[in-house]
Amino acid sequence: MIFLGLAIFIFGSFVQVSGQNVLHCYECTPNIDCANHSVVPSNNCYEQLGDFTDGISVTCYSTFLNYTGVTDLVGNPRDSETGIYRDCGIIPDYMGDYCEWFIGELGLFNITVESCKSCNTSFCNNHVFNEIDGSIVVTEDDSGSYITTLSLILLISGITMTKFV
Repeated sequence: MIFLGLAIFIFGSFVQVSGQNVLHCYECTPNIDCANHSVVPSNNCYEQLGDFTDGISVTCYSTFLNYTGVTDLVGNPRDSETGIYRDCGIIPDYMGDYCEWFIGELGLFNITVESCKSCNTSFCNNHVFNEIDGSIVVTEDDSGSYITTLSLILLISGITMTKFV
């Protein structure tokens, strides 16, 4: 019975229910343990943001924001807000990638986007970040394959060393 319920939940996460769009994204800020996406809450972006007309897309994103040196309106430091953020976002189709828009917007407030990745399948915003520099260490693309930065570096290094040996 538990297996059947889990299968229905997983199947329901990737289909439209009664004509309503469904896109589940993890949602968190540094106040929640964003690094452990198995305990991070999620939501249906279309329930949170609504349905949009043609030309507007709903997406999931993961980002590492750096608030070092940023203050609020009365001069209080916002360093404690540095960390991982995950949520839903909307973007005009002509922008192509949510992170492009996001980086431009936050730059106006001197908030540094160390890394950002957007995606458009349910629960895809589970990227793993390096807690020191905010870079994405592991990313899952929409097809479900994992690309590890270290493996990619080793592969390139191996090809380079092969050429020069």
